[in-house]
Order: sequence, then structure tokens, then C-alpha cells
Amino acid sequence: MISRHIAERAQGNPFFIEELVHSLIQRGDFEGERGAYRLAGGIDTIPLPATIEALLAARIDHLKEPARQVLQYAAVIGREVPVAILETVTGLPPIELAEALSLLRQAELLRELPLTEPGLHAFGHPLIQEVCYSTLLRERRRKMHADVARAIKPHFTDRQEERTSLLAYHLEQAVN
Repeated sequence: MISRHIAERAQGNPFFIEELVHSLIQRGDFEGERGAYRLAGGIDTIPLPATIEALLAARIDHLKEPARQVLQYAAVIGREVPVAILETVTGLPPIELAEALSLLRQAELLRELPLTEPGLHAFGHPLIQEVCYSTLLRERRRKMHADVARAIKPHFTDRQEERTSLLAYHLEQAVN
């Protein structure tokens, strides 16, 4: 019954189906383990968001601090997120940042990119970044871009052109 409701709501979009299941797990509507989930309560008590954007916004909203803060800064930083930049902009102690990143990876909102360079993360899907970024209030977004601009100045010393364009982007967004 619930699988039919999920399939109908997702209208054949596999990413939407995946995110609906993540949402149900996060809210506690499903119990058990991956591959063997079962409904924790009645099907009538489960609201299913109408759009993937609403679903992602709800998942982000339900995150505990500091995981939500880390994800929001990650959305501002960009598609690829160096942990060194997150450490600087969030001001979190390394253990708290590691716990927040672990939670975000478990929720499959972020993933680690171990093959490129150590400490680099990316969003599980570009829409996650887009929704997270769009939910930030304009003033907060400006402040976060300014924080990121200050944090990236000492980085990318071997890639000057990349650093300059990235820095310019964040400075521009900090005043817009």
C-alpha cells in the first residue's frame, strides 16, 4: 500500500522515490534496516510531500544543528566542498564537524569524494544543493558568501586562476 502511494507521488522519478524513502526513515515512519524496512505506524498518518523540492526542504529542515549549518555552508561553497573551508566558515570543533558530516553522509545528502583529494565532499544530487541554497534568507546567504570568500583566500595557491574566479563569485554574491 505505501509502496503504491510512494510510486504514485514520485510519478516514476527514481530520485524522488529515493528521497521519499529517506524522508520516511528520517521521520521515523519506517523502521528496520536497509532492504528490510517496514511501516512503523498506520499509512494514513504519513504525509507525502507533493514535490521533490518540498521533500528536500523538509528533510533539510528536520536536520539537527550543526548538520543543517554545515549543509547550508556547503550549499554556498558549491558543488564540491572542501572540509578545510567548512572548518573555517562553520567555526565548529573538528569532532563536531566530523559528526555533522557523518550524519549528512548517512542521510545521503553529502558524499565523500575519496578519489579526488582527501576531505572533499559533494552533494548527493545537484537538486539537494539548489534547494538548500534557495531556502537561505538573502541576508544570511550574503553573510555566508562573505565568510566563504574570506576562507578561500589562503587556499588554491597552486591554482591561481581557479581561486580568483571562485573568490570573485563569492564576493559578488556577498553584495547582491
